[in-house]
Formats: sequence, structure tokens, C-alpha cells
Amino acid sequence: MSWFVYVRWFGAVMGFGKVSILVYRWPYPFSGVETIAIVVWLMNVAIFLLLLVLSIIRYILWPRAFLDAIKHPVQACLLWRLPRETANLFSSSFSIGLSTIVIMLSYVSVPKWGEPMVIFSEALFWINAAIALLTCFGIFALMYFLYITEVNVG
Repeated sequence: MSWFVYVRWFGAVMGFGKVSILVYRWPYPFSGVETIAIVVWLMNVAIFLLLLVLSIIRYILWPRAFLDAIKHPVQACLLWRLPRETANLFSSSFSIGLSTIVIMLSYVSVPKWGEPMVIFSEALFWINAAIALLTCFGIFALMYFLYITEVNVG
């Protein structure tokens, strides 16, 4: 398997984000639970930024890779084989991963730094909402318009 950055690697960001939120909201507090959650969240932010930068570099160096990714979304239905062209069915993991970062940002940074972090969190939330809507409707629109097929019954 190639160690190149694919969009589906943002699933790791989703996982780290969920763990950080669950640890932060742990119902049985002990000393250090908040610190553990913040460390996991910071690791999540670092992984997210690393994957984002590597993805941007990939699409700058090979712009055709992006076009190929959005032209072959139906191949992701083959669960046993996930080629790199299935990137856009995993593109929702980018938005969900960013959502976990925004949630922890509102839990951790807003109480400590106040109004500037509220504004930053809200801006990041609305950017993420736009990405989520684009992903939600855009992927299915692409699948519909690029892969209109006939259904033969009989």
C-alpha cells in the first residue's frame, strides 16, 4: 500500500477527535483528565493540519489527482478494494474531523480566552458547515450527473 495522503486518512482525525471529546466529557473526573483530553485534541489538530498541508501539496503537484478523485465516486461501493479514486466518498470525514476540532475548541479555548475564541470558533463552525453542505449535496449531485445509468427491469 502506498503511504501517500488520501482524503480517507482524515478518518483518523475523526477518531482522535471523538476520543478527545469523550475524555473531556468523562462523567467520572479524576486529576489529569482534562490534560489528557487536551493532549489528544492537540494531537488531533496536528494530524489534521499535517494531512491538510500534504493534501494541498498533492493537489498542487498533481492537479489531475483531484479531478480523478471527483470523477470516480461510485468505486467506493467496493468495500474490499478502496482505490485512491474513491476520495470524495470519504471527503465527509474531512468535515467531521474538523467538527471534532471545533467542538473541543469551544470546550477548551472559549472558557480560557473568551470573546476572541468565540468569534474564531463561530467562523470555523460556519466554514465547516459550508464544507459539510457542499460535501453532502455535491457528492451525490456529482454521482447523479456523472453516472446516470439505465435501469433495465425484466
